[in-house]
Amino acid sequence: MTTSATAVWEYRGASGNNDQGGGYDSGISGAGTDYSQQDAAQLSLTDCATSGAGVTTLTSAAGGFTAAMIGNTINISAGTNLNIGTYWITARTDTNTVTLNMAPDDGVGGVSGGTGKVGGAFAYIHDRHFDFTLHEKVEAGNTLWIKNETMTLVTSVLASKDGSAVLPIKIQGYNTTRGDNPTGTNRPLIVAGALGFEFDNFYDIRNLRLTTTATNGLKLDHQCLAVNVKVTQSSGSVRSGIETGSTYNNIVFCEASSTNGYAISAHSAGGKIYGCYAHGSFVGIDMGSNDALAVIGCIADTCTHGIRVSSTAIAAMFCGNTLYNNTTGLSGTSTGHTSWAVIDNLFKDNTTAIGLAELIPSAFLDYNLFHGNGTDIASGYVTKGDNTVSTDPVFTDAANADFSIGSGSGAINGAFNFEFFEDLAGTYKRNIGFDQNDPDAGGGGATRLINGGLIS
Repeated sequence: MTTSATAVWEYRGASGNNDQGGGYDSGISGAGTDYSQQDAAQLSLTDCATSGAGVTTLTSAAGGFTAAMIGNTINISAGTNLNIGTYWITARTDTNTVTLNMAPDDGVGGVSGGTGKVGGAFAYIHDRHFDFTLHEKVEAGNTLWIKNETMTLVTSVLASKDGSAVLPIKIQGYNTTRGDNPTGTNRPLIVAGALGFEFDNFYDIRNLRLTTTATNGLKLDHQCLAVNVKVTQSSGSVRSGIETGSTYNNIVFCEASSTNGYAISAHSAGGKIYGCYAHGSFVGIDMGSNDALAVIGCIADTCTHGIRVSSTAIAAMFCGNTLYNNTTGLSGTSTGHTSWAVIDNLFKDNTTAIGLAELIPSAFLDYNLFHGNGTDIASGYVTKGDNTVSTDPVFTDAANADFSIGSGSGAINGAFNFEFFEDLAGTYKRNIGFDQNDPDAGGGGATRLINGGLIS
């Protein structure tokens, strides 16, 4: 057998070790205890052996194998005639003998003097965990759990291994218990430095912090999802914090900054950015020339370009965003921006709020708030719309990244609503911009991401 879709892998940056097993598969018949969820190996041996080439029976005179070890991996890191790698324990005969999913030898002869460790977490994600062809590795459907410790990469992770639409590969941070969905500093920190942290197709990446100076901090290719990830790109060069490559990627509740580059660079067709915070960058959110782009419910703060479309883009939507203290809030670098919708956005204290060369007639721009900008609209091609608001949004403390709105804010109830439909009952009120909490109505509405700690 090879690694199945039910396998999980454990990473603990400070307390793990890459010579340990690191993996567990509950789908293996007779699977026992998940020993990957601990700092140290459950069993360490120095006399692992097989009787000849191609033999899957592993023996140890010292012994210590238990039935509970079935379903765990044994990492054999040294020995004669050894193909160094990670192997699944699929059966146990006795304390001295287990069966592996494949022969651990190099084809020359039986293994002797093998150093093997059962269980225990890995310390850091390694490129070979995805791409190494000589022993077991991550497969579609697997989950890589990362505990809240500091992980320092020692090699670039340029994972060409793909998940699938049905079985994505998941990389999930946790604080103390798998699946606890941490926020803020309770998320594990990955220190990548100049090393790449890139993934191909069908990945689901959540609950991480990443510091980087690499060309692309976190790069996702095709149909990937990133949720609750914070990337700090500190390179002095023009580089990206979060970069999407091919098509149909979603970036949700993420935070990014890039000192001289792009906090979030989404150059993929169908790219969607939801509820994200981009700040302190040359470009906060950079969208390419592809179709069906959307930036919804985001904040772009103190960037040269808050949101920028770097070429002609068809069917783009910019809705419910807050753009504050940017040189240009929303900018486009060419003409012919067709089928755009620019609705419910809040532009405050930008040098230029909107700097588009052209919006052609099929575009819709209305229900936005402009206040304190040097110039609201830089081009005669663009008009604000009949439902524009121009009063102060009354941010709580924008200088310290608190963009919640206070009582009397001009944003309250100023967004696009449905009350003009004569056959639709009820009262529908929405605010312009990111914050949907209505202080005039005594609270309620959406949880504020910044104050709630999701973005920090």
